[in-house]
Amino acid sequence: MNNDKISVIIPTNNPNNLNSIIKNLSSKKIDYEIIFIGPFKVNKRKVKKKVKFIESYLKPTHCLQLGLFYSTGNYLIQMADDCLLKGHNDPLYYLYKKTKSNPKKLISCKYSVNGVPSKNYEYNYLPWDDSTNLPIAPLMKKKDIIRVGGYDKTFIAVLSDIDLYLRLRQSCKLDFYYSKIFVDENKKHNKSNNLLPTYWNHDRNNLDKFWVKNKKKPYLSKKRNEIIQKFDNSPKLINKPQGNLGKWLYNNKYYFKFIDNRFSKILFFIIGITNNTRRYYINSILKKFKMI
Repeated sequence: MNNDKISVIIPTNNPNNLNSIIKNLSSKKIDYEIIFIGPFKVNKRKVKKKVKFIESYLKPTHCLQLGLFYSTGNYLIQMADDCLLKGHNDPLYYLYKKTKSNPKKLISCKYSVNGVPSKNYEYNYLPWDDSTNLPIAPLMKKKDIIRVGGYDKTFIAVLSDIDLYLRLRQSCKLDFYYSKIFVDENKKHNKSNNLLPTYWNHDRNNLDKFWVKNKKKPYLSKKRNEIIQKFDNSPKLINKPQGNLGKWLYNNKYYFKFIDNRFSKILFFIIGITNNTRRYYINSILKKFKMI
């Protein structure tokens, strides 16, 4: 492992946008690697040396754990396939320098959409505690991530990173510092299905279940540290769904591929508006398979 190397992990199902991401994250001052994980095949002859592709049909949280397992850097940053880093001509090096000079902080980015900075980039996912504003794409030490248990396999897609950041804050006593770097989301390139109501509702319930109010220290959760369902980090993890939730999602991957298209999303939305059965139907399925 290179002590001055950054591993960028990006779950993706949108390979058309990868060239701009590679160009954006290329650094001349710090060693790095970019790891894309998703359901696509790549001609390895055309791939740059610092770029890795892992073909996997698992959902985003499982893909993040894959990236963690195969990463070789001492630092890790998690990105999305519709985002670029802006605010410096070498954003990875800037985040690295800030992290080196602030060892007790998670150096975070701010947030913008199509180049327009968001006025509110501090997000709080625990409404009972005002001190839990969380980072956006922070630069983390790999050893710290492993120390707190890595990603939790009971999450699907959207909040496993938030859960990880809260555990880093709790166990490693790390504060969050917002740098001048922006994570800029390009709405035109957003073809991800991560924010489908199915995924968001489940992961939101999961986060609320684990992070409960602690009267003595409101920002800490003893319960969360007791229930981290870890991945089996074996070489066969690439397409190895784990737990009831992972197995069900993997076995129905073609169904979920179908509902990724715009028509099906609109149909699901209309059903939910007209008779409010969508959430009941989804929760019934999840409970049946012991997912919630």
